[in-house]
Amino acid sequence: MKLFSEVPSVPNTSALTSRIALGILITLIAMPLPVAKDKLKPEQLIALHLDSIGSKEVRDSVETLMAAGEAAAIPRRGGSGRVDGMGRVISSAESGQFVIAMDFEQSSYPHERIGFDGKEAFVAQTRPGVRSPLGQILHPQDRPITEGLLGGVLSTHWALLHVEELNPKLKYKGLKKVDDEKCHVLEYKPRKSSDFKIRLFFEQETFRHLRTEYKMMLSAGMVRLGPGSSPGQEKRITLVELFSEFGDEGGLTLPHSYKIELTMEQNTTLVIDWVMSFQEFQFNQPVDSSVFAIPQ
Repeated sequence: MKLFSEVPSVPNTSALTSRIALGILITLIAMPLPVAKDKLKPEQLIALHLDSIGSKEVRDSVETLMAAGEAAAIPRRGGSGRVDGMGRVISSAESGQFVIAMDFEQSSYPHERIGFDGKEAFVAQTRPGVRSPLGQILHPQDRPITEGLLGGVLSTHWALLHVEELNPKLKYKGLKKVDDEKCHVLEYKPRKSSDFKIRLFFEQETFRHLRTEYKMMLSAGMVRLGPGSSPGQEKRITLVELFSEFGDEGGLTLPHSYKIELTMEQNTTLVIDWVMSFQEFQFNQPVDSSVFAIPQ
């Protein structure tokens, strides 16, 4: 009589287990490692940002781009008198030209024209011999214009579309909180010198370009803030571009709201916003070259 019933023999599984483990290990090694989104290289961040705009095929198909809508200049400190009008951002990929144009219903401040004619930056006078505070800053310090930074993705002249050609010095600064939102920060130093310290901000998950900051100190006498300012003091300048309300236009994800905030600090402070809200986008339409000319 058998004390134990016969048990069927069990195959040796150690070899099988080893083969399975080896297969899993090889698969894991072959898989690309995920990008650590808080430790990106500048080129990785730029590639992810460009993909957030649209496919390369669609981006490359855009020869001209126009965004048009309402515009306003709004003094928030050190001034008064909001002015309203219409605004446009127009650009041509072939010629490299672009312009930010605002037309206002006020004789003392009829327009704002800032752009690039393909060779040089231009900032129009609002009246003979007079420029707006924004024009006073960007006329002598035109690197944001010539570099293709101003206007961001609303322009075919956008700097990050032409990094190889521009060859700026770039440094990824990690994730930083701005207005309660974490953003990837990219430090941007143009190849040609600039008095501006420039930082670009991108949405943490989507990599959309949300913000550009330009900061500098101006030597005494370059810009007068008004009757209460002193010509003997340095001026602290902060220029901020803000992009929001993104939506699909022609296969591209573009901002429908664009704001420029200028803060000029001396012994008095001036703060002015220029705000544009776009209702119309046009692609690959002929653009008259006179659009990029400085108003006479």
